[in-house]
Amino acid sequence: MYNKLLGTTISDINGNYSFPVDRSVNYNIKVLKFNYETTSLAFTTFKTSGLNKVSQNINLKQLPVIKVKGTIADASNNLGIPNADVFILSDTDKVLFDFKTDEYGQYVTECQYNVTYKVKIVKDGYNAFSTELSTLNMTGLNAIVRNYEINPVPYFILKGIVKKGDSKSTPLESVHVQLFEVTNSTKSLLDIVTENDGLFSIKLTDRAIGSLIKLELILSKSGYVSKREVFKLQLNNIGEYDLSETLNLKLDLLQVGNDIGKVAQVKPIYFDYGKFNIKEEAAIELDKIVKILKDNPSIEIELGSHTDSRSSSKFNQNLSQKRAEASAQYIISKGVAQNRVIAKGYGESKLVNHCKDGVLCSETEHQENRRTEFIILKY
Repeated sequence: MYNKLLGTTISDINGNYSFPVDRSVNYNIKVLKFNYETTSLAFTTFKTSGLNKVSQNINLKQLPVIKVKGTIADASNNLGIPNADVFILSDTDKVLFDFKTDEYGQYVTECQYNVTYKVKIVKDGYNAFSTELSTLNMTGLNAIVRNYEINPVPYFILKGIVKKGDSKSTPLESVHVQLFEVTNSTKSLLDIVTENDGLFSIKLTDRAIGSLIKLELILSKSGYVSKREVFKLQLNNIGEYDLSETLNLKLDLLQVGNDIGKVAQVKPIYFDYGKFNIKEEAAIELDKIVKILKDNPSIEIELGSHTDSRSSSKFNQNLSQKRAEASAQYIISKGVAQNRVIAKGYGESKLVNHCKDGVLCSETEHQENRRTEFIILKY
């Protein structure tokens, strides 16, 4: 004599069940229900000739249970998490039952006394959480409270708005936005075209809090000066990082006669009195022009050097030409084609204020005339 599993079924919400059986056979029925005693009974189909069905009612005895209630909360802000999935498992990892938290992140369930359960909590956007729930030595208690906190998956939203580089600073549409992470092998994070709000954003979920990342942002649009920014970002807090607050995300129109030195925010380039060699401070500013020219390979410029009116006109003319040529040569040495940079010395021929020969002016006023311009000739 032996027992063989012939089939299984689950009762409906009214406790009714059914399954097909053969005539003239002895069966054993085993009933399992969480928080109820396992019940077994013998069932026979002998002497059932002429019957289409037979009935067998089964009474189950409920085990003593303890009410367990609590809240599943976000560990970062202590707010309850609605619709979190909670699984109660046996010590062999079999799921005994499961439920969801309510709109406030709260739950109420029942467990047997003197049992240690495994608890698993799952919710999109959060790390999976596992722990134990023990009802050992709690006989006599009607209810216990068990609150759990789960950690959100760290996320960091990088966003910005591309705008026109004019006085209105209106959002700019149809800008090609590319964002790369600069590592040993550069990784593309974002490649989109802005809509009429000029907005771009990306959500990073694969970084730890406190990470330091190096990024390269490239903005380009036909008819505008392309821009490339390389920067580092410390991800100290979960949430949003507005790149518009730390980077210049404005694009300027490509137009013959415009000064790309203003686009690049080039500071005044200083030379020692009567000299034209490129100083370290000047090289830093000229590198900004190199960057724009490399990012916009169709642009050709005139590099114009201007002096104030002090010293003779001939001296100033010669000196400005040498300074323009020295500056142009520096740019060319950084990999820009020679035919894209034309050096032109203007001396004191294009003063921007009233400080001509014989006029008493302050040093600040003379400084306005000592300037270097990077005028677009062609694009």
